[in-house]
Amino acid sequence: MGIIYNADEIYEIALHIEENGKKFYDAAAEKVPEENVRKLLLELSSWELRHIDLFKDLRKGLKDKLGIETSFDADDLAASYITALADSHVFVQNFDLSVLIDRCKSGREVLETALRFEKDSVIYYAAVKDLVPAHLGRDDVSKIELEEIRHVSFIYKQLRTFSVE
Repeated sequence: MGIIYNADEIYEIALHIEENGKKFYDAAAEKVPEENVRKLLLELSSWELRHIDLFKDLRKGLKDKLGIETSFDADDLAASYITALADSHVFVQNFDLSVLIDRCKSGREVLETALRFEKDSVIYYAAVKDLVPAHLGRDDVSKIELEEIRHVSFIYKQLRTFSVE
């Protein structure tokens, strides 16, 4: 039996990803000793907050359209793939974020974890954007995907230039 997806379900997962990312960045910023890394983490947190607000707004706009615009996945391929992506995302797993942060022994390791998070986000948004109908926010998902790509690039550049041992 196929699974029917709608934009609200996709946005709900995305909202969860962004909220957990913000929590991670805020908590990590409190624990890292390096001021340059702390500033970077707080900036990333503010970016996640913008994404949270966008997905909340997108979900509000769906209330009247739910059930009308769905994608039927007869072979469960997209459903299985999206579920696997969401379940394996660094910040979607049922995982205590403080444990994740405590495992990081340096600011560099925190940033490397953040880089994995942002890469996972790019993969998720790239995979789901075509499941969101154009009039329900596909372009917005594409914009978030591009922002996540910018985050990856930004963190990568910081890892190369900052001294975060």
